[in-house]
Amino acid sequence: MKYYLLAICTLLSTIATAQQTSPYSRFGLGQIVENEPVHLLGMGHLSTAYTDSVHTNIANPATLGNKEFSSIDVGFNLSYHSLKDQDEAQDVVSGAPMYLSYSFPVNNAKTWGFGLGARSFSTKDYSVTAPITNNEYFVNYEGEGNTYNLFLQTGAELFDNFTLGVDGGIFFGTLKDETYNNFLSTGANGSGRRLQQKIRGFAMSVGSQYTATIGQDLDFTLGANYNLESDLNNTQTSETFLFDIVSIDQLEDGTIEVLQRSEFGNEVETTKNENFILPSEFSIGGFLSKKEKWSLGVDAKFGAWEDFQGANDANSIQYQNSMEFSLGGSFIPKYRNPDKGYEAFEYRYGGYYKQTNLNIEGESINDYGFTLGTSFPINQNRPGERVRRIPSNIDFAINVGQKGTLDQDLVQDSYIKGILGMNLNDIWFVRKKYD
Repeated sequence: MKYYLLAICTLLSTIATAQQTSPYSRFGLGQIVENEPVHLLGMGHLSTAYTDSVHTNIANPATLGNKEFSSIDVGFNLSYHSLKDQDEAQDVVSGAPMYLSYSFPVNNAKTWGFGLGARSFSTKDYSVTAPITNNEYFVNYEGEGNTYNLFLQTGAELFDNFTLGVDGGIFFGTLKDETYNNFLSTGANGSGRRLQQKIRGFAMSVGSQYTATIGQDLDFTLGANYNLESDLNNTQTSETFLFDIVSIDQLEDGTIEVLQRSEFGNEVETTKNENFILPSEFSIGGFLSKKEKWSLGVDAKFGAWEDFQGANDANSIQYQNSMEFSLGGSFIPKYRNPDKGYEAFEYRYGGYYKQTNLNIEGESINDYGFTLGTSFPINQNRPGERVRRIPSNIDFAINVGQKGTLDQDLVQDSYIKGILGMNLNDIWFVRKKYD
């Protein structure tokens, strides 16, 4: 059964459908993917101070100092986007795997744990057509690609109620951007450029948590996490070319789609940018929990993106330091001896506000919304109580939000994300007492 479940998780994490589509993914490394696991995405994206011996928190390695079970965790999202500018609207459906991780306790005291896995860091997937100028000229912008992080984590309780964790791993990915300058008049050649970035490097973060008991079954956890600045190697291959338009199709909204181009005069140049920097990020949070009843948490996250430089950005693009504020909580209607199955579910809620790292035409690109979520216990309860022999969960979250603005002819992205995850726990590596 263990290997069967592992195969399912691996399959879910490696088979990708269309990526998270957004015109804002054109810039920099693309659209940054949320780092939190599914159950925390249902709590307004908070993660820094959250700790749980059952659920895995890959966003802060310090939680491995409280690891009770061997766990396989996987997350996948499906999104609906309504993209709107001053003139038109477009609906897009997309989906992608988010993470796959395996974690386990090292010692019998369950005060030291290890984790490893893979997670998506950013994604590019866009196709934007600028309005036609003078009935003869327009520009297409297209892009695709992803960046990932293969990580190894460890966390331990250094002294009573204080845990420290380290996360290190390989950062890699390939991003592609294409620009086509199209002329509709007969005899005029269009021009284009393709840029491919192969990014490689090492990323590292350090996290900590301290938990204090402040009442009967009432705990307060203070957490912090710091992602170190990383120097990445960026091999850039730029291809410029000319082309003739072979065939086009005029859509119902009046825009023109180029179906086929004939390219010539291609020139390719490859350069290496060894000073490509992934900025540092810092987060701090507090988490208050009443055992078996409810929890409430708050997070603040900051990213030093002000000096970041993208390889394919227009002059109108500036980067700014990012900020995110999250508030979320959870409750269980009847933890012990539930009369109905749904009374034993854990229900989650939250909200968030982000100032992203993008400033376009003097407009800060902000992102805000609310979240709801729940966890469904998989295993059967012991007679007379809710505590399961080996607890596992199916987690679901929904995220409703809005990103961007209609000002300065920009795009407003209103979205609904459905996020599904599995937290599968077992007790592995146990020495048998009897043969």
